[in-house]
Amino acid sequence: MYVGTPFSVRTGTAWTLSLSHAVLDSSGEFEGAVFAALDESFFSAMLSSMNYAPDMWTGIAHGRGRQFMITPAHEGLAGIDLAKPGSFFTRHMESGNDANIMTGQVLATGDKRIMALQTINPPALKLDWPLVLGTGRRLDAVFALWSRDLRLVLLFYALTVLASVALLYLYQRRIRAQVALNNALSSSLVTERRRLAGILEATNVGTWEWHVKTGQVVFNDRWAGIAGYSLDELQPVSIETWHSLAHPDDLAKSDKMLQQHFSGELDYYDCEARIRHKSGEWVWVLGRGCVMQRDADGSPVIMMGTHIDITDKKNAELRLQASLESLARYNQELEQFASVVSHDLRQPIRTVSGYLELLRAHLGDRLTEDAEKMVVAAERGTQRLDQMLCGLLEYARTGLDDGPKAPIHLLDVITDVRELLNSEFEHSHARIICPPEMGSVTIKACRDDLLRLFMNLISNAIKYRRPDTDPVIELAVSPVDGGWCFTVIDNGVGFDPAQAGRLFNMFQRLHSRADYPGSGIGLALCKKIVERYRGEIHITSSGPGTGARVSFTLYE
Repeated sequence: MYVGTPFSVRTGTAWTLSLSHAVLDSSGEFEGAVFAALDESFFSAMLSSMNYAPDMWTGIAHGRGRQFMITPAHEGLAGIDLAKPGSFFTRHMESGNDANIMTGQVLATGDKRIMALQTINPPALKLDWPLVLGTGRRLDAVFALWSRDLRLVLLFYALTVLASVALLYLYQRRIRAQVALNNALSSSLVTERRRLAGILEATNVGTWEWHVKTGQVVFNDRWAGIAGYSLDELQPVSIETWHSLAHPDDLAKSDKMLQQHFSGELDYYDCEARIRHKSGEWVWVLGRGCVMQRDADGSPVIMMGTHIDITDKKNAELRLQASLESLARYNQELEQFASVVSHDLRQPIRTVSGYLELLRAHLGDRLTEDAEKMVVAAERGTQRLDQMLCGLLEYARTGLDDGPKAPIHLLDVITDVRELLNSEFEHSHARIICPPEMGSVTIKACRDDLLRLFMNLISNAIKYRRPDTDPVIELAVSPVDGGWCFTVIDNGVGFDPAQAGRLFNMFQRLHSRADYPGSGIGLALCKKIVERYRGEIHITSSGPGTGARVSFTLYE
C-alpha cells in the first residue's frame, strides 16, 4: 500500500492523507487500483480520546516528516515539516525503535515536553511509508504536582530551621551585641589614636594642652624638640615654661590674642611668635589653638593647640623683603642713571654736533675734500652715539615706570602700531596679516609695554626686507596655560641660524649699519619686556633670504 504525503484541500485549513493499493488477478496481472482519502475527522475522535489533560497534544505525521493533523488543533502546526535536526520526529526515526519516550523542546513552539512516539507500520499492509503517532505533555505540568509537594516540604523544613535559628539568635543576641559594641569601641579608639598619631608625625607639629585655671600644661616630644630640648629636660612643665622661652616682645602680643579669644572676639587663637632655642637662637613658631572646655561662668578651663616651626618661612620672608628693598634701590639708581644719560651725557654730544654745524656754516665751500670727509664722519659718529644713548635710555627706563595693568585688546595695539609706522608701511608697500582670532585676544598688561614690543618687532620686519620684495608680516596667536603665545613671521632677508643667539644682546648686529641703520637694542628691549611678563622669546630663520620667525609668550 502506498501512503502519499499529506496535502491541503483548502489552503492552510484542512489536510488529507491519501492511500492507494494495486489490485492484481490470480496470475499477478494488474487489474486496477483502489484509492482512499482520509481527512482529519477520520482520526479526530480516536486521537482526542488520548488527551486526558488540557496540556496534552496528539498528532499523526507521515514517515517523511509532514505532520498530517494535531489535536487539539493549533494554528500553524498542521502540515509543518517535522523532519528537522534535533526534532522529536528526527530523533525517533534516527533511533531505529518503533516506540520511544523522550523529553526535549518542540522546535515549532519552544515548549519543553515529554513525548511518546510510535511508528505505525503493520507488516500485513506493506506500507511504503509508515505513519508516526506522537502524544505528549508539557514538562512543567507533569512535574507541577511534585514541585508543589516539594515546595511544601522545603517550606516546612525552612520554617523549622528558621525557628531554631531565631531562638538561638535571641538567646545569644545580648551577649553578641555587647561583645560587638566593646570590640567596635576598642577598635575605633585604637584607629583614632593611630590616625591622630600619624597626622601629628606627618605634619611634624608640637601639641600642647593648657589647664588654664591651674597652669598645668602637657607638651608632646615635638614641642620640646622645636626648642632643641627633650621633654625630660623641660620638666617640670607648666605655663611658665612657655613664658620663659617666648620672646618678650611676642609674649605681649600672644597674651593679647589669648584674651581676645577667651572673650569671644576671636574664634581661634592664631599667633606667630619667637621662642629661644637651646642653642641661644630664636626660632619662629606658629601657634594655633582653641578653648575646648569652659565652666558654668564661661571662663576657659582647658585649651588645646599646636605649634609649628616656621623659621624657614620667616627667614625666606626676610630675604624676600631684603631683595625688594635692594630692588627698590637698584631702580632708584637706574632712574638716576637714565636722568644722567638723558641730560648730562647727551649734552656734550649736542654741543659737538652744534659746533660741527657752525664749522660747516663758517667755512662753507672752503672745506677741502679731506676736511669734508672728516666733518661728515664726525657728524655720523655723533648721530650714532646719540642713537645709542637714546636706545640705552629706553632700555634702562623699561620696567621702571610700572604703569597700571589693565585688560588690553591686542588688536587695538596692532592698530596703533600700524598708524605709528604708517610712513614705513607706505614707503615699503608692506602688508600685515592678522588672524581673525586676534580680535578676541585680551591680556592684562601695561599698554606701553605691548606697544613698544610689537612696534620693535614689526618695524624690524619692515627694515630687514629684501630689496626686490614687498614685506609681508604675518601674525599668529594661540592660547597657552595662563597666557598667550604670539608669532611674528616675515619674508625678509633672514639670517644664519647659528647667529640667532647673538640677536638679543645689546648693540649686536648681523648686517652692516650702512644697509640697515639702527641702534641694535630693539630685540634686547623686546626680551626685557617679555621677561617682565614671565615669558620667553625666540627667533629662528632657515638662512639668508628665507625670512625670520619670532615667537614669544606673555603671561598675566
